Amino acid sequence: MPDPVPLKQALRKQAIGRRMLIPQALKRHYSRLIIDRLRHEVLGRIEERAALLTYMALPHEVNTKPLLGWHGWRLFAPRMHGHSRMDWHRIGPDTMWKKSAWNILEPQNGPCWRPDDGGILICPLTAFDRHGNRLGMGKGCFDIWLEKHRPHLQAIIGLAFACQEVPSIPAEPHDVPMDFVITEKETIATCPI
Repeated sequence: MPDPVPLKQALRKQAIGRRMLIPQALKRHYSRLIIDRLRHEVLGRIEERAALLTYMALPHEVNTKPLLGWHGWRLFAPRMHGHSRMDWHRIGPDTMWKKSAWNILEPQNGPCWRPDDGGILICPLTAFDRHGNRLGMGKGCFDIWLEKHRPHLQAIIGLAFACQEVPSIPAEPHDVPMDFVITEKETIATCPI
């Protein structure tokens, strides 16, 4: 079996390049469409307002900031401790934020999410395929966390621009597929709730 790492690196570079070509005004418009789809097409099907684990997007990613204003959901955001550990802190109006070594805003306070809280994960990605496979930035942070916590999550949802889709991502044994991918054009259900 060929080494999947070079192929994954090439797919990641290709998808990031396409994403960078989207003008900022169009990214803002697409982000609003994606967040509306998330709210109405996916989370609207879930009766209980569960814990929602989200992330603070970088400028070239789908803007997740509107999620912070959602009422009725217990919102959590990640804080990294190197590449191997990620804690999710409850966020709200009094959350203190600090940029990480990767220039990502992370919460500095708030109680931590516990596996028995359950919840829904909003997952960042650089590329995806129609089977729910994803590529992140290549550091493995979410992969390591998901390998341990997947049984505690009701759903894993990726947010992406349609141009980030690739025909196929080679999945490795430790990779955890997403249940949904939401783009500005459609909601792709790989494993419906």
